[in-house]
Amino acid sequence: MTEEIYQKILSFICDQVLDPKILAYSSYSEQITALNQSWWKELFSESPAYIPLDAEEMVIALLEKHLQEETIIGRMITDVSLQSIIEEQFDGISCCFNRAKKRGTYLFWYLDEEHKRHTLWRK
Repeated sequence: MTEEIYQKILSFICDQVLDPKILAYSSYSEQITALNQSWWKELFSESPAYIPLDAEEMVIALLEKHLQEETIIGRMITDVSLQSIIEEQFDGISCCFNRAKKRGTYLFWYLDEEHKRHTLWRK
């Protein structure tokens, strides 16, 4: 990597990713939406406005599909006999959950009355 490319990457990270406005958001979903909006404007200044997709609506549609049809994801959610395997295989994977550190969530989050996300753990 050349020094010029290194400086461009470093500048991009400092100016975009580590922007205090981005870091002020409390959830990854909010941060990535704001970053995507910023990058869209920078990369496609002549294009139509950025249109974010609501991840929660997509997840709801996918969950409905998997809970109404025989799929492996539907079984992972509903088949109690698979729960210990899921806990063993997914534990410690980035963006999943870490039981020892109580980080992440067990397959789902929930939103409280103020629309703040909270982790869920299997009992």
